[in-house]
Parts: sequence; structure tokens; C-alpha cells
Amino acid sequence: HVIAKHRTRNATQDPPAPTQEDVSCRESTGVCVSFVDTPALLSEAVQKLNALGKSHTVAIDCSGPPETLSLLKLATHGCTYVFDCLQLSAEGVCSGLAHLFETETITKLFHNAHQDAHALAVHGKVSELRGVFGTQLAAELMWGEVFVQLRTLVEKVGNQEYPADHQPGDRVQSRPLARAFVERSAVDSTLLLRYD
Repeated sequence: HVIAKHRTRNATQDPPAPTQEDVSCRESTGVCVSFVDTPALLSEAVQKLNALGKSHTVAIDCSGPPETLSLLKLATHGCTYVFDCLQLSAEGVCSGLAHLFETETITKLFHNAHQDAHALAVHGKVSELRGVFGTQLAAELMWGEVFVQLRTLVEKVGNQEYPADHQPGDRVQSRPLARAFVERSAVDSTLLLRYD
């Protein structure tokens, strides 16, 4: 694993860069990815995320809906956290992130917010989700198209190509997860955060 220097916008706004060994920097994007699959790593990630400033934006993407919540990917400007909700339990991960979900002043970007919010409520037992901005709905209103995919948003608004090697693999249930898979799974939330 490679531990790389991390860019942050504002030291008071971003949580400290992750220090555990299970952190890597994806060569093609320079994005820090932290895989969270043990109670100790969950506790460490929650502590860092709870230190976010009141006026902050994160991007969230869920893998597995509607049948399950297998991975929860949460991007900050310092790092993208990939929470293994099968290894830790969806309810356990979401319980740890409850403060973030309930804080209205932290904007949560979702693409397909309806599906992800449903997964968080049903599988993660999230009762309150405040400060949500749905990029898919915004794109649908702007362009008059229905079910705008994130790939389309990235290519139209971001003026860049969606990564060719990205295959979400939402239904992957086998463990352990390969590091390359974890890094690829972080792509959507990382790209989404660029639109805050």
C-alpha cells in the first residue's frame, strides 16, 4: 500500500489525513482511499468525520441497493472512505455515521438519492438524513432528461470522461475485497464531490 501526501482545502475544514496502513492513493486520480472493514478502523474514521467543520460538503454513494447495503463510500476533500457494510454490518456503520447524517450544515451530495436513502433507512436503520442535495434530480431539472446517470453528469458538467476502467460491481458479496476493487468503488463518490 502507498501512503501519499493529501491535498486539503482548509486544515480547519477537512479531517486529518488517514494514517493507518490500509490507505492508498490511486495513481490515476491522486485520490486517497481508506478502506474501513474493522471496528477499530470504523472508530478512527468516525472520529475524523465527526471533526468536520459545520460548513462542509461530502459525497455519498451506496453499493448494493435495493437488496442490501454492501459498501458505503463517503468522500471528503481529504479522503474517500469505503466502509464495508457486510463485514461491519450496515447498521453498525450507519450508527457510527449518525451525527454526520443528521447534521444539516454538512451537505451530503447523492446521485440517485432516492435509492441510496432507501438503502440507508432499510439496511442501515438511518432515521434522519438532513442536508441532502440530489445531483441526479438537479441534472434532470436542468436538462429535462429522466434518470440522468452519473457518467452523463461527469461528461456534461465536468468536461471530462468517466473512467473507462470503472465497473461499480454493486452486487459483489465475496470477501476479502481486492484493493483494486475498493479503489474503483470509490470513484463515484470522489467524482461527485467535485461538483460541490
